[in-house]
Amino acid sequence: MRKYYLAIDIGRSSGRHLLGTIEDNGKITVSEIYSFSSQVSRNGEYQAWDLKDLMGEIIKGMKECKRKNKIPYSVGITGEGDGIVVLDEKNEVLAVSLGAETEKVDEWKKLGINEWQFYQETGRFLNNHLPAVRLIKMKQEKKKFAEAASVLLLPDYLHFLLSGKKVMEYTNALEAGLINPKTGGLCEEILKQYEISTELFSKIHYPETCIGKLCQEVRNQVGYDTKVILPSTNSLYSALLAIPAKREEFMFVQSETWACLGCAGKSLPDEKTLYEERVQLLSGYDPRRYVYKPVPGLWMLQCIRMEYGDVKTGQEVIDLASRERNFPSLIDVEKPVFRFPLYVVKSIREECERTKQKVPLSLGEVAQVAIASIILSYQKEIKELESLLHVSFERIYLMGEGADQVYLNDQIASATNKEVCFGIQYISALGNILVQMLYGGEFLSLEKARRCVRRSFEIKREKGEIARQKMTEGKRKQETGHNKKKIQITKRL
Repeated sequence: MRKYYLAIDIGRSSGRHLLGTIEDNGKITVSEIYSFSSQVSRNGEYQAWDLKDLMGEIIKGMKECKRKNKIPYSVGITGEGDGIVVLDEKNEVLAVSLGAETEKVDEWKKLGINEWQFYQETGRFLNNHLPAVRLIKMKQEKKKFAEAASVLLLPDYLHFLLSGKKVMEYTNALEAGLINPKTGGLCEEILKQYEISTELFSKIHYPETCIGKLCQEVRNQVGYDTKVILPSTNSLYSALLAIPAKREEFMFVQSETWACLGCAGKSLPDEKTLYEERVQLLSGYDPRRYVYKPVPGLWMLQCIRMEYGDVKTGQEVIDLASRERNFPSLIDVEKPVFRFPLYVVKSIREECERTKQKVPLSLGEVAQVAIASIILSYQKEIKELESLLHVSFERIYLMGEGADQVYLNDQIASATNKEVCFGIQYISALGNILVQMLYGGEFLSLEKARRCVRRSFEIKREKGEIARQKMTEGKRKQETGHNKKKIQITKRL
């Protein structure tokens, strides 16, 4: 009997339910059965969800499975890595936070946290979005924290609502700065230093753990029962699990609102070197070890579009930029003014004017400056990572919402002279589904699951203008050589 696996993938502004199954031909298919918008509101200096609304949408999507007569064997949730929920003894919500929205990017320095000590303990760099940092801030400000009985990351909280069981999923807790990767346990030294009780946190579990079945209330609402399986609840790590790379070492770019660039590899430099190079580690389920650095994502393009009054779609803005591909100006996107800009277009123009470059006027010119500058930063980070790890990568795997932008992929391929691989939709949800399938016995190992991904999905490849020119020249040489041989054979005849 065919099994269906339900992945619920929650982003910052939207979510979707996707059903995965293995067809008779042995290939995986994934279909979206429900999508919704997440209602986010401002909560002081943080953004927060309407959790009742969010859970209501989750239930609606699960009901859709029954309506389509595709009852899932199991369900798992992947979501935002920086969302935290604080509960009291009665499991009532005291506080919920999606992430800091302050322009003061170094606000965490006021908390007196030693960055090197924190990195040694957690493998993470301090920033305002990090859940561990926000918990320390809540504790110091005593914002309802005295009444706190438990702290859950968002996907763990939603799994709790589904099953009635509180757990802490390892990969997301590591990304949140709550885990010591050397011990596999909580970062007790940091928590103790800031008087945050370890009893607030649930027992740590790894992906592919069944935490139970649906609680009675949810069963009554959706009309069926199913297993609740922990995937990697962190969207980045979940996506990495589904990358169909044949080699153990590969490079990746997560192209989202906020992006990151990294690679999988065997040997890594020492901890101090990684710290100095601002590199973070990911681990916990896959035997591979991943390193990555945050890089500029689609945030600037989204801001540019909004400043022009949303008169164009994201694709239309990129299309306009492609028509201005020869526009010469560039900016340093790593500058603080471009991290949380109030007016991106104005900031870009002022920076071009200050550096005595041609000032972009049209929407297409402004977008092209942003795209070219973002890709220039990718090129720089790729060279630095390859130098750090003493390895050269032939290709880059692109994932996330920006992965299907052909113009962006072409520019990345041309700038880096590497093959860009992309094309798997909802790759984070696919990683969620693969973990559930492993629990369900569909595969004996993650590597076999990845082989099935390679057979099941078309991987698009973009070689970029430079690589295409080399290929064309190579073909010409081959054809010329072939023609010379023909002439010589004819003469001999």
